Amino acid sequence: MGHADDLKCENFRRLMVNACYWCMGLEEKIPAQAKVDLVGAYDPSPIHNGGFKKNVKPSDHQLNH
Repeated sequence: MGHADDLKCENFRRLMVNACYWCMGLEEKIPAQAKVDLVGAYDPSPIHNGGFKKNVKPSDHQLNH
């Protein structure tokens, strides 16, 4: 749980939505079947073995604005 690919799963998205309701103290308002459809195209990067690079800092990345 936590990789961007997990959001492809409807049940995982529903879990996240329900958790938001719960965290706000609104558990009695959690719908029985919340609509959790993706809006637009969603194609996250695949998981790579060996893709982790040591000693990389956030400042090493450049924002593309």
